[in-house]
Amino acid sequence: MSGPGIYQLQAEPHFPPFHPWESQTLQLYLEEQKESLQECLALELSEEGREKSENDADERQITALEKARDSAGALAAQFEDFRSPTVAIPNARIVAINSQIHGLRNRVEAREKRARIRDYEVAELKRFSGWLDLRLADPDRLRPEQSLGDYLKALSDHVTGFLALVAGIGTIFKVLISPAGSKLIYKLLFKEEM
Repeated sequence: MSGPGIYQLQAEPHFPPFHPWESQTLQLYLEEQKESLQECLALELSEEGREKSENDADERQITALEKARDSAGALAAQFEDFRSPTVAIPNARIVAINSQIHGLRNRVEAREKRARIRDYEVAELKRFSGWLDLRLADPDRLRPEQSLGDYLKALSDHVTGFLALVAGIGTIFKVLISPAGSKLIYKLLFKEEM
């Protein structure tokens, strides 16, 4: 019987570090994780069906016990009408039936709580399964191989962008540090009129 919290799910599945040339190993690892997620999902869904059938059986038993309690209550009412000394017998039976009903309702409620937790876990398993499907759909998407030319082009694009950023920030600081800029900043900070 599985209970809540059996699967300690993380925000994203944790994968061990791989080298870029091990994309096939990573692919096999992802397929293995996908299979284990499918097994967990099947286990959770079968547990859900079993608990639902147990809840249905308990609900039928509660209905039968409520009918027995009502008949015992009617019998106790008749005994009270006749002021019979045996009125305690149906009353004791009513108390026993009420405790059985209470126990069954607690079991049903506990199963329903586990079912709500299980619904969340099933949703998480499906989300992870979808996440793995996306990564398994295109093996080169995991760690695409780049030629040296592509790598150098991407590197030069980053260096060019960084140099443009430095030049822009330098120009702004040059204006702010100049005497006119520092005067303007002083007046803005200390609220003096120009």
